[in-house]
Amino acid sequence: MNVTTGRPSAFVGGADEPLALLSEAGGSAFNSQVDAAGDITTTSTLDVPATGMSLVPGPGDYVALFTSDFQQSGNNEDLFISLYNGGVQVPNSERNFRRGASQGNVRSSMTLMAHLTVVGPPDAIEVQWRTGGSGTSTMGNRELILLNA
Repeated sequence: MNVTTGRPSAFVGGADEPLALLSEAGGSAFNSQVDAAGDITTTSTLDVPATGMSLVPGPGDYVALFTSDFQQSGNNEDLFISLYNGGVQVPNSERNFRRGASQGNVRSSMTLMAHLTVVGPPDAIEVQWRTGGSGTSTMGNRELILLNA
């Protein structure tokens, strides 16, 4: 159910089909998606692009969704992940994970979501990340999805 209009929206897809979100008008609201498997790492303390996590949509309003698993190598070390629109960090999109002093090498997951307005190409929507100290940040399987808003 669309909470704004009260009209139904639904996810559909068969066993061999990708899942799509249907808008209240009946058309597909799904725009684009990219995913990547395997680990990537960074030791950068400045935001750098996450490998494979970039899309260049047409002009319009979108909801961006990102999810990944990750870990931080050092105790009491931070990892930061943000969404970028046209090379500019999306306000309030940055999320932080801090590994505890006795946590060990445990993987966790993080999800980002933001409403974005894209003026047009070459405005890439991308995920950037960094470590907050001297440790190594590792990001595993990851996915970035854009839905028409």
